[in-house]
Amino acid sequence: MRTLRISLLASVLLLVLATPALATYPKTLSLAVKKAYAPQKVKMNGPCKKTIGNQLYALVPVTYVKSGKASTVAFQFINTAGWFAMWKDGKVLPAVAKNQRAKVRTTVNTLRARCA
Repeated sequence: MRTLRISLLASVLLLVLATPALATYPKTLSLAVKKAYAPQKVKMNGPCKKTIGNQLYALVPVTYVKSGKASTVAFQFINTAGWFAMWKDGKVLPAVAKNQRAKVRTTVNTLRARCA
């Protein structure tokens, strides 16, 4: 009985710890852009989607509706989750793991070159 309780407690703990990994991202690129810039409103200016390696990435130039200021955001499509925002206005976003930040910079530079 005691081992059953311990194993149940351990499985519940693992489920709670794994919950952030199971988080979903926006399924459409337009929703992902809105979420990345919320609460400000932006207009998408011709997103560029490219496959690098076996991953799909998108570079999206946007314009703020109120000020007219230009901005750029980059996303990676994760098949089981949706569009993951990884880069915005020349900076890697905090959601990117520290050991992946250099790879994100390289990927965004490659994406810029292919979208030019």
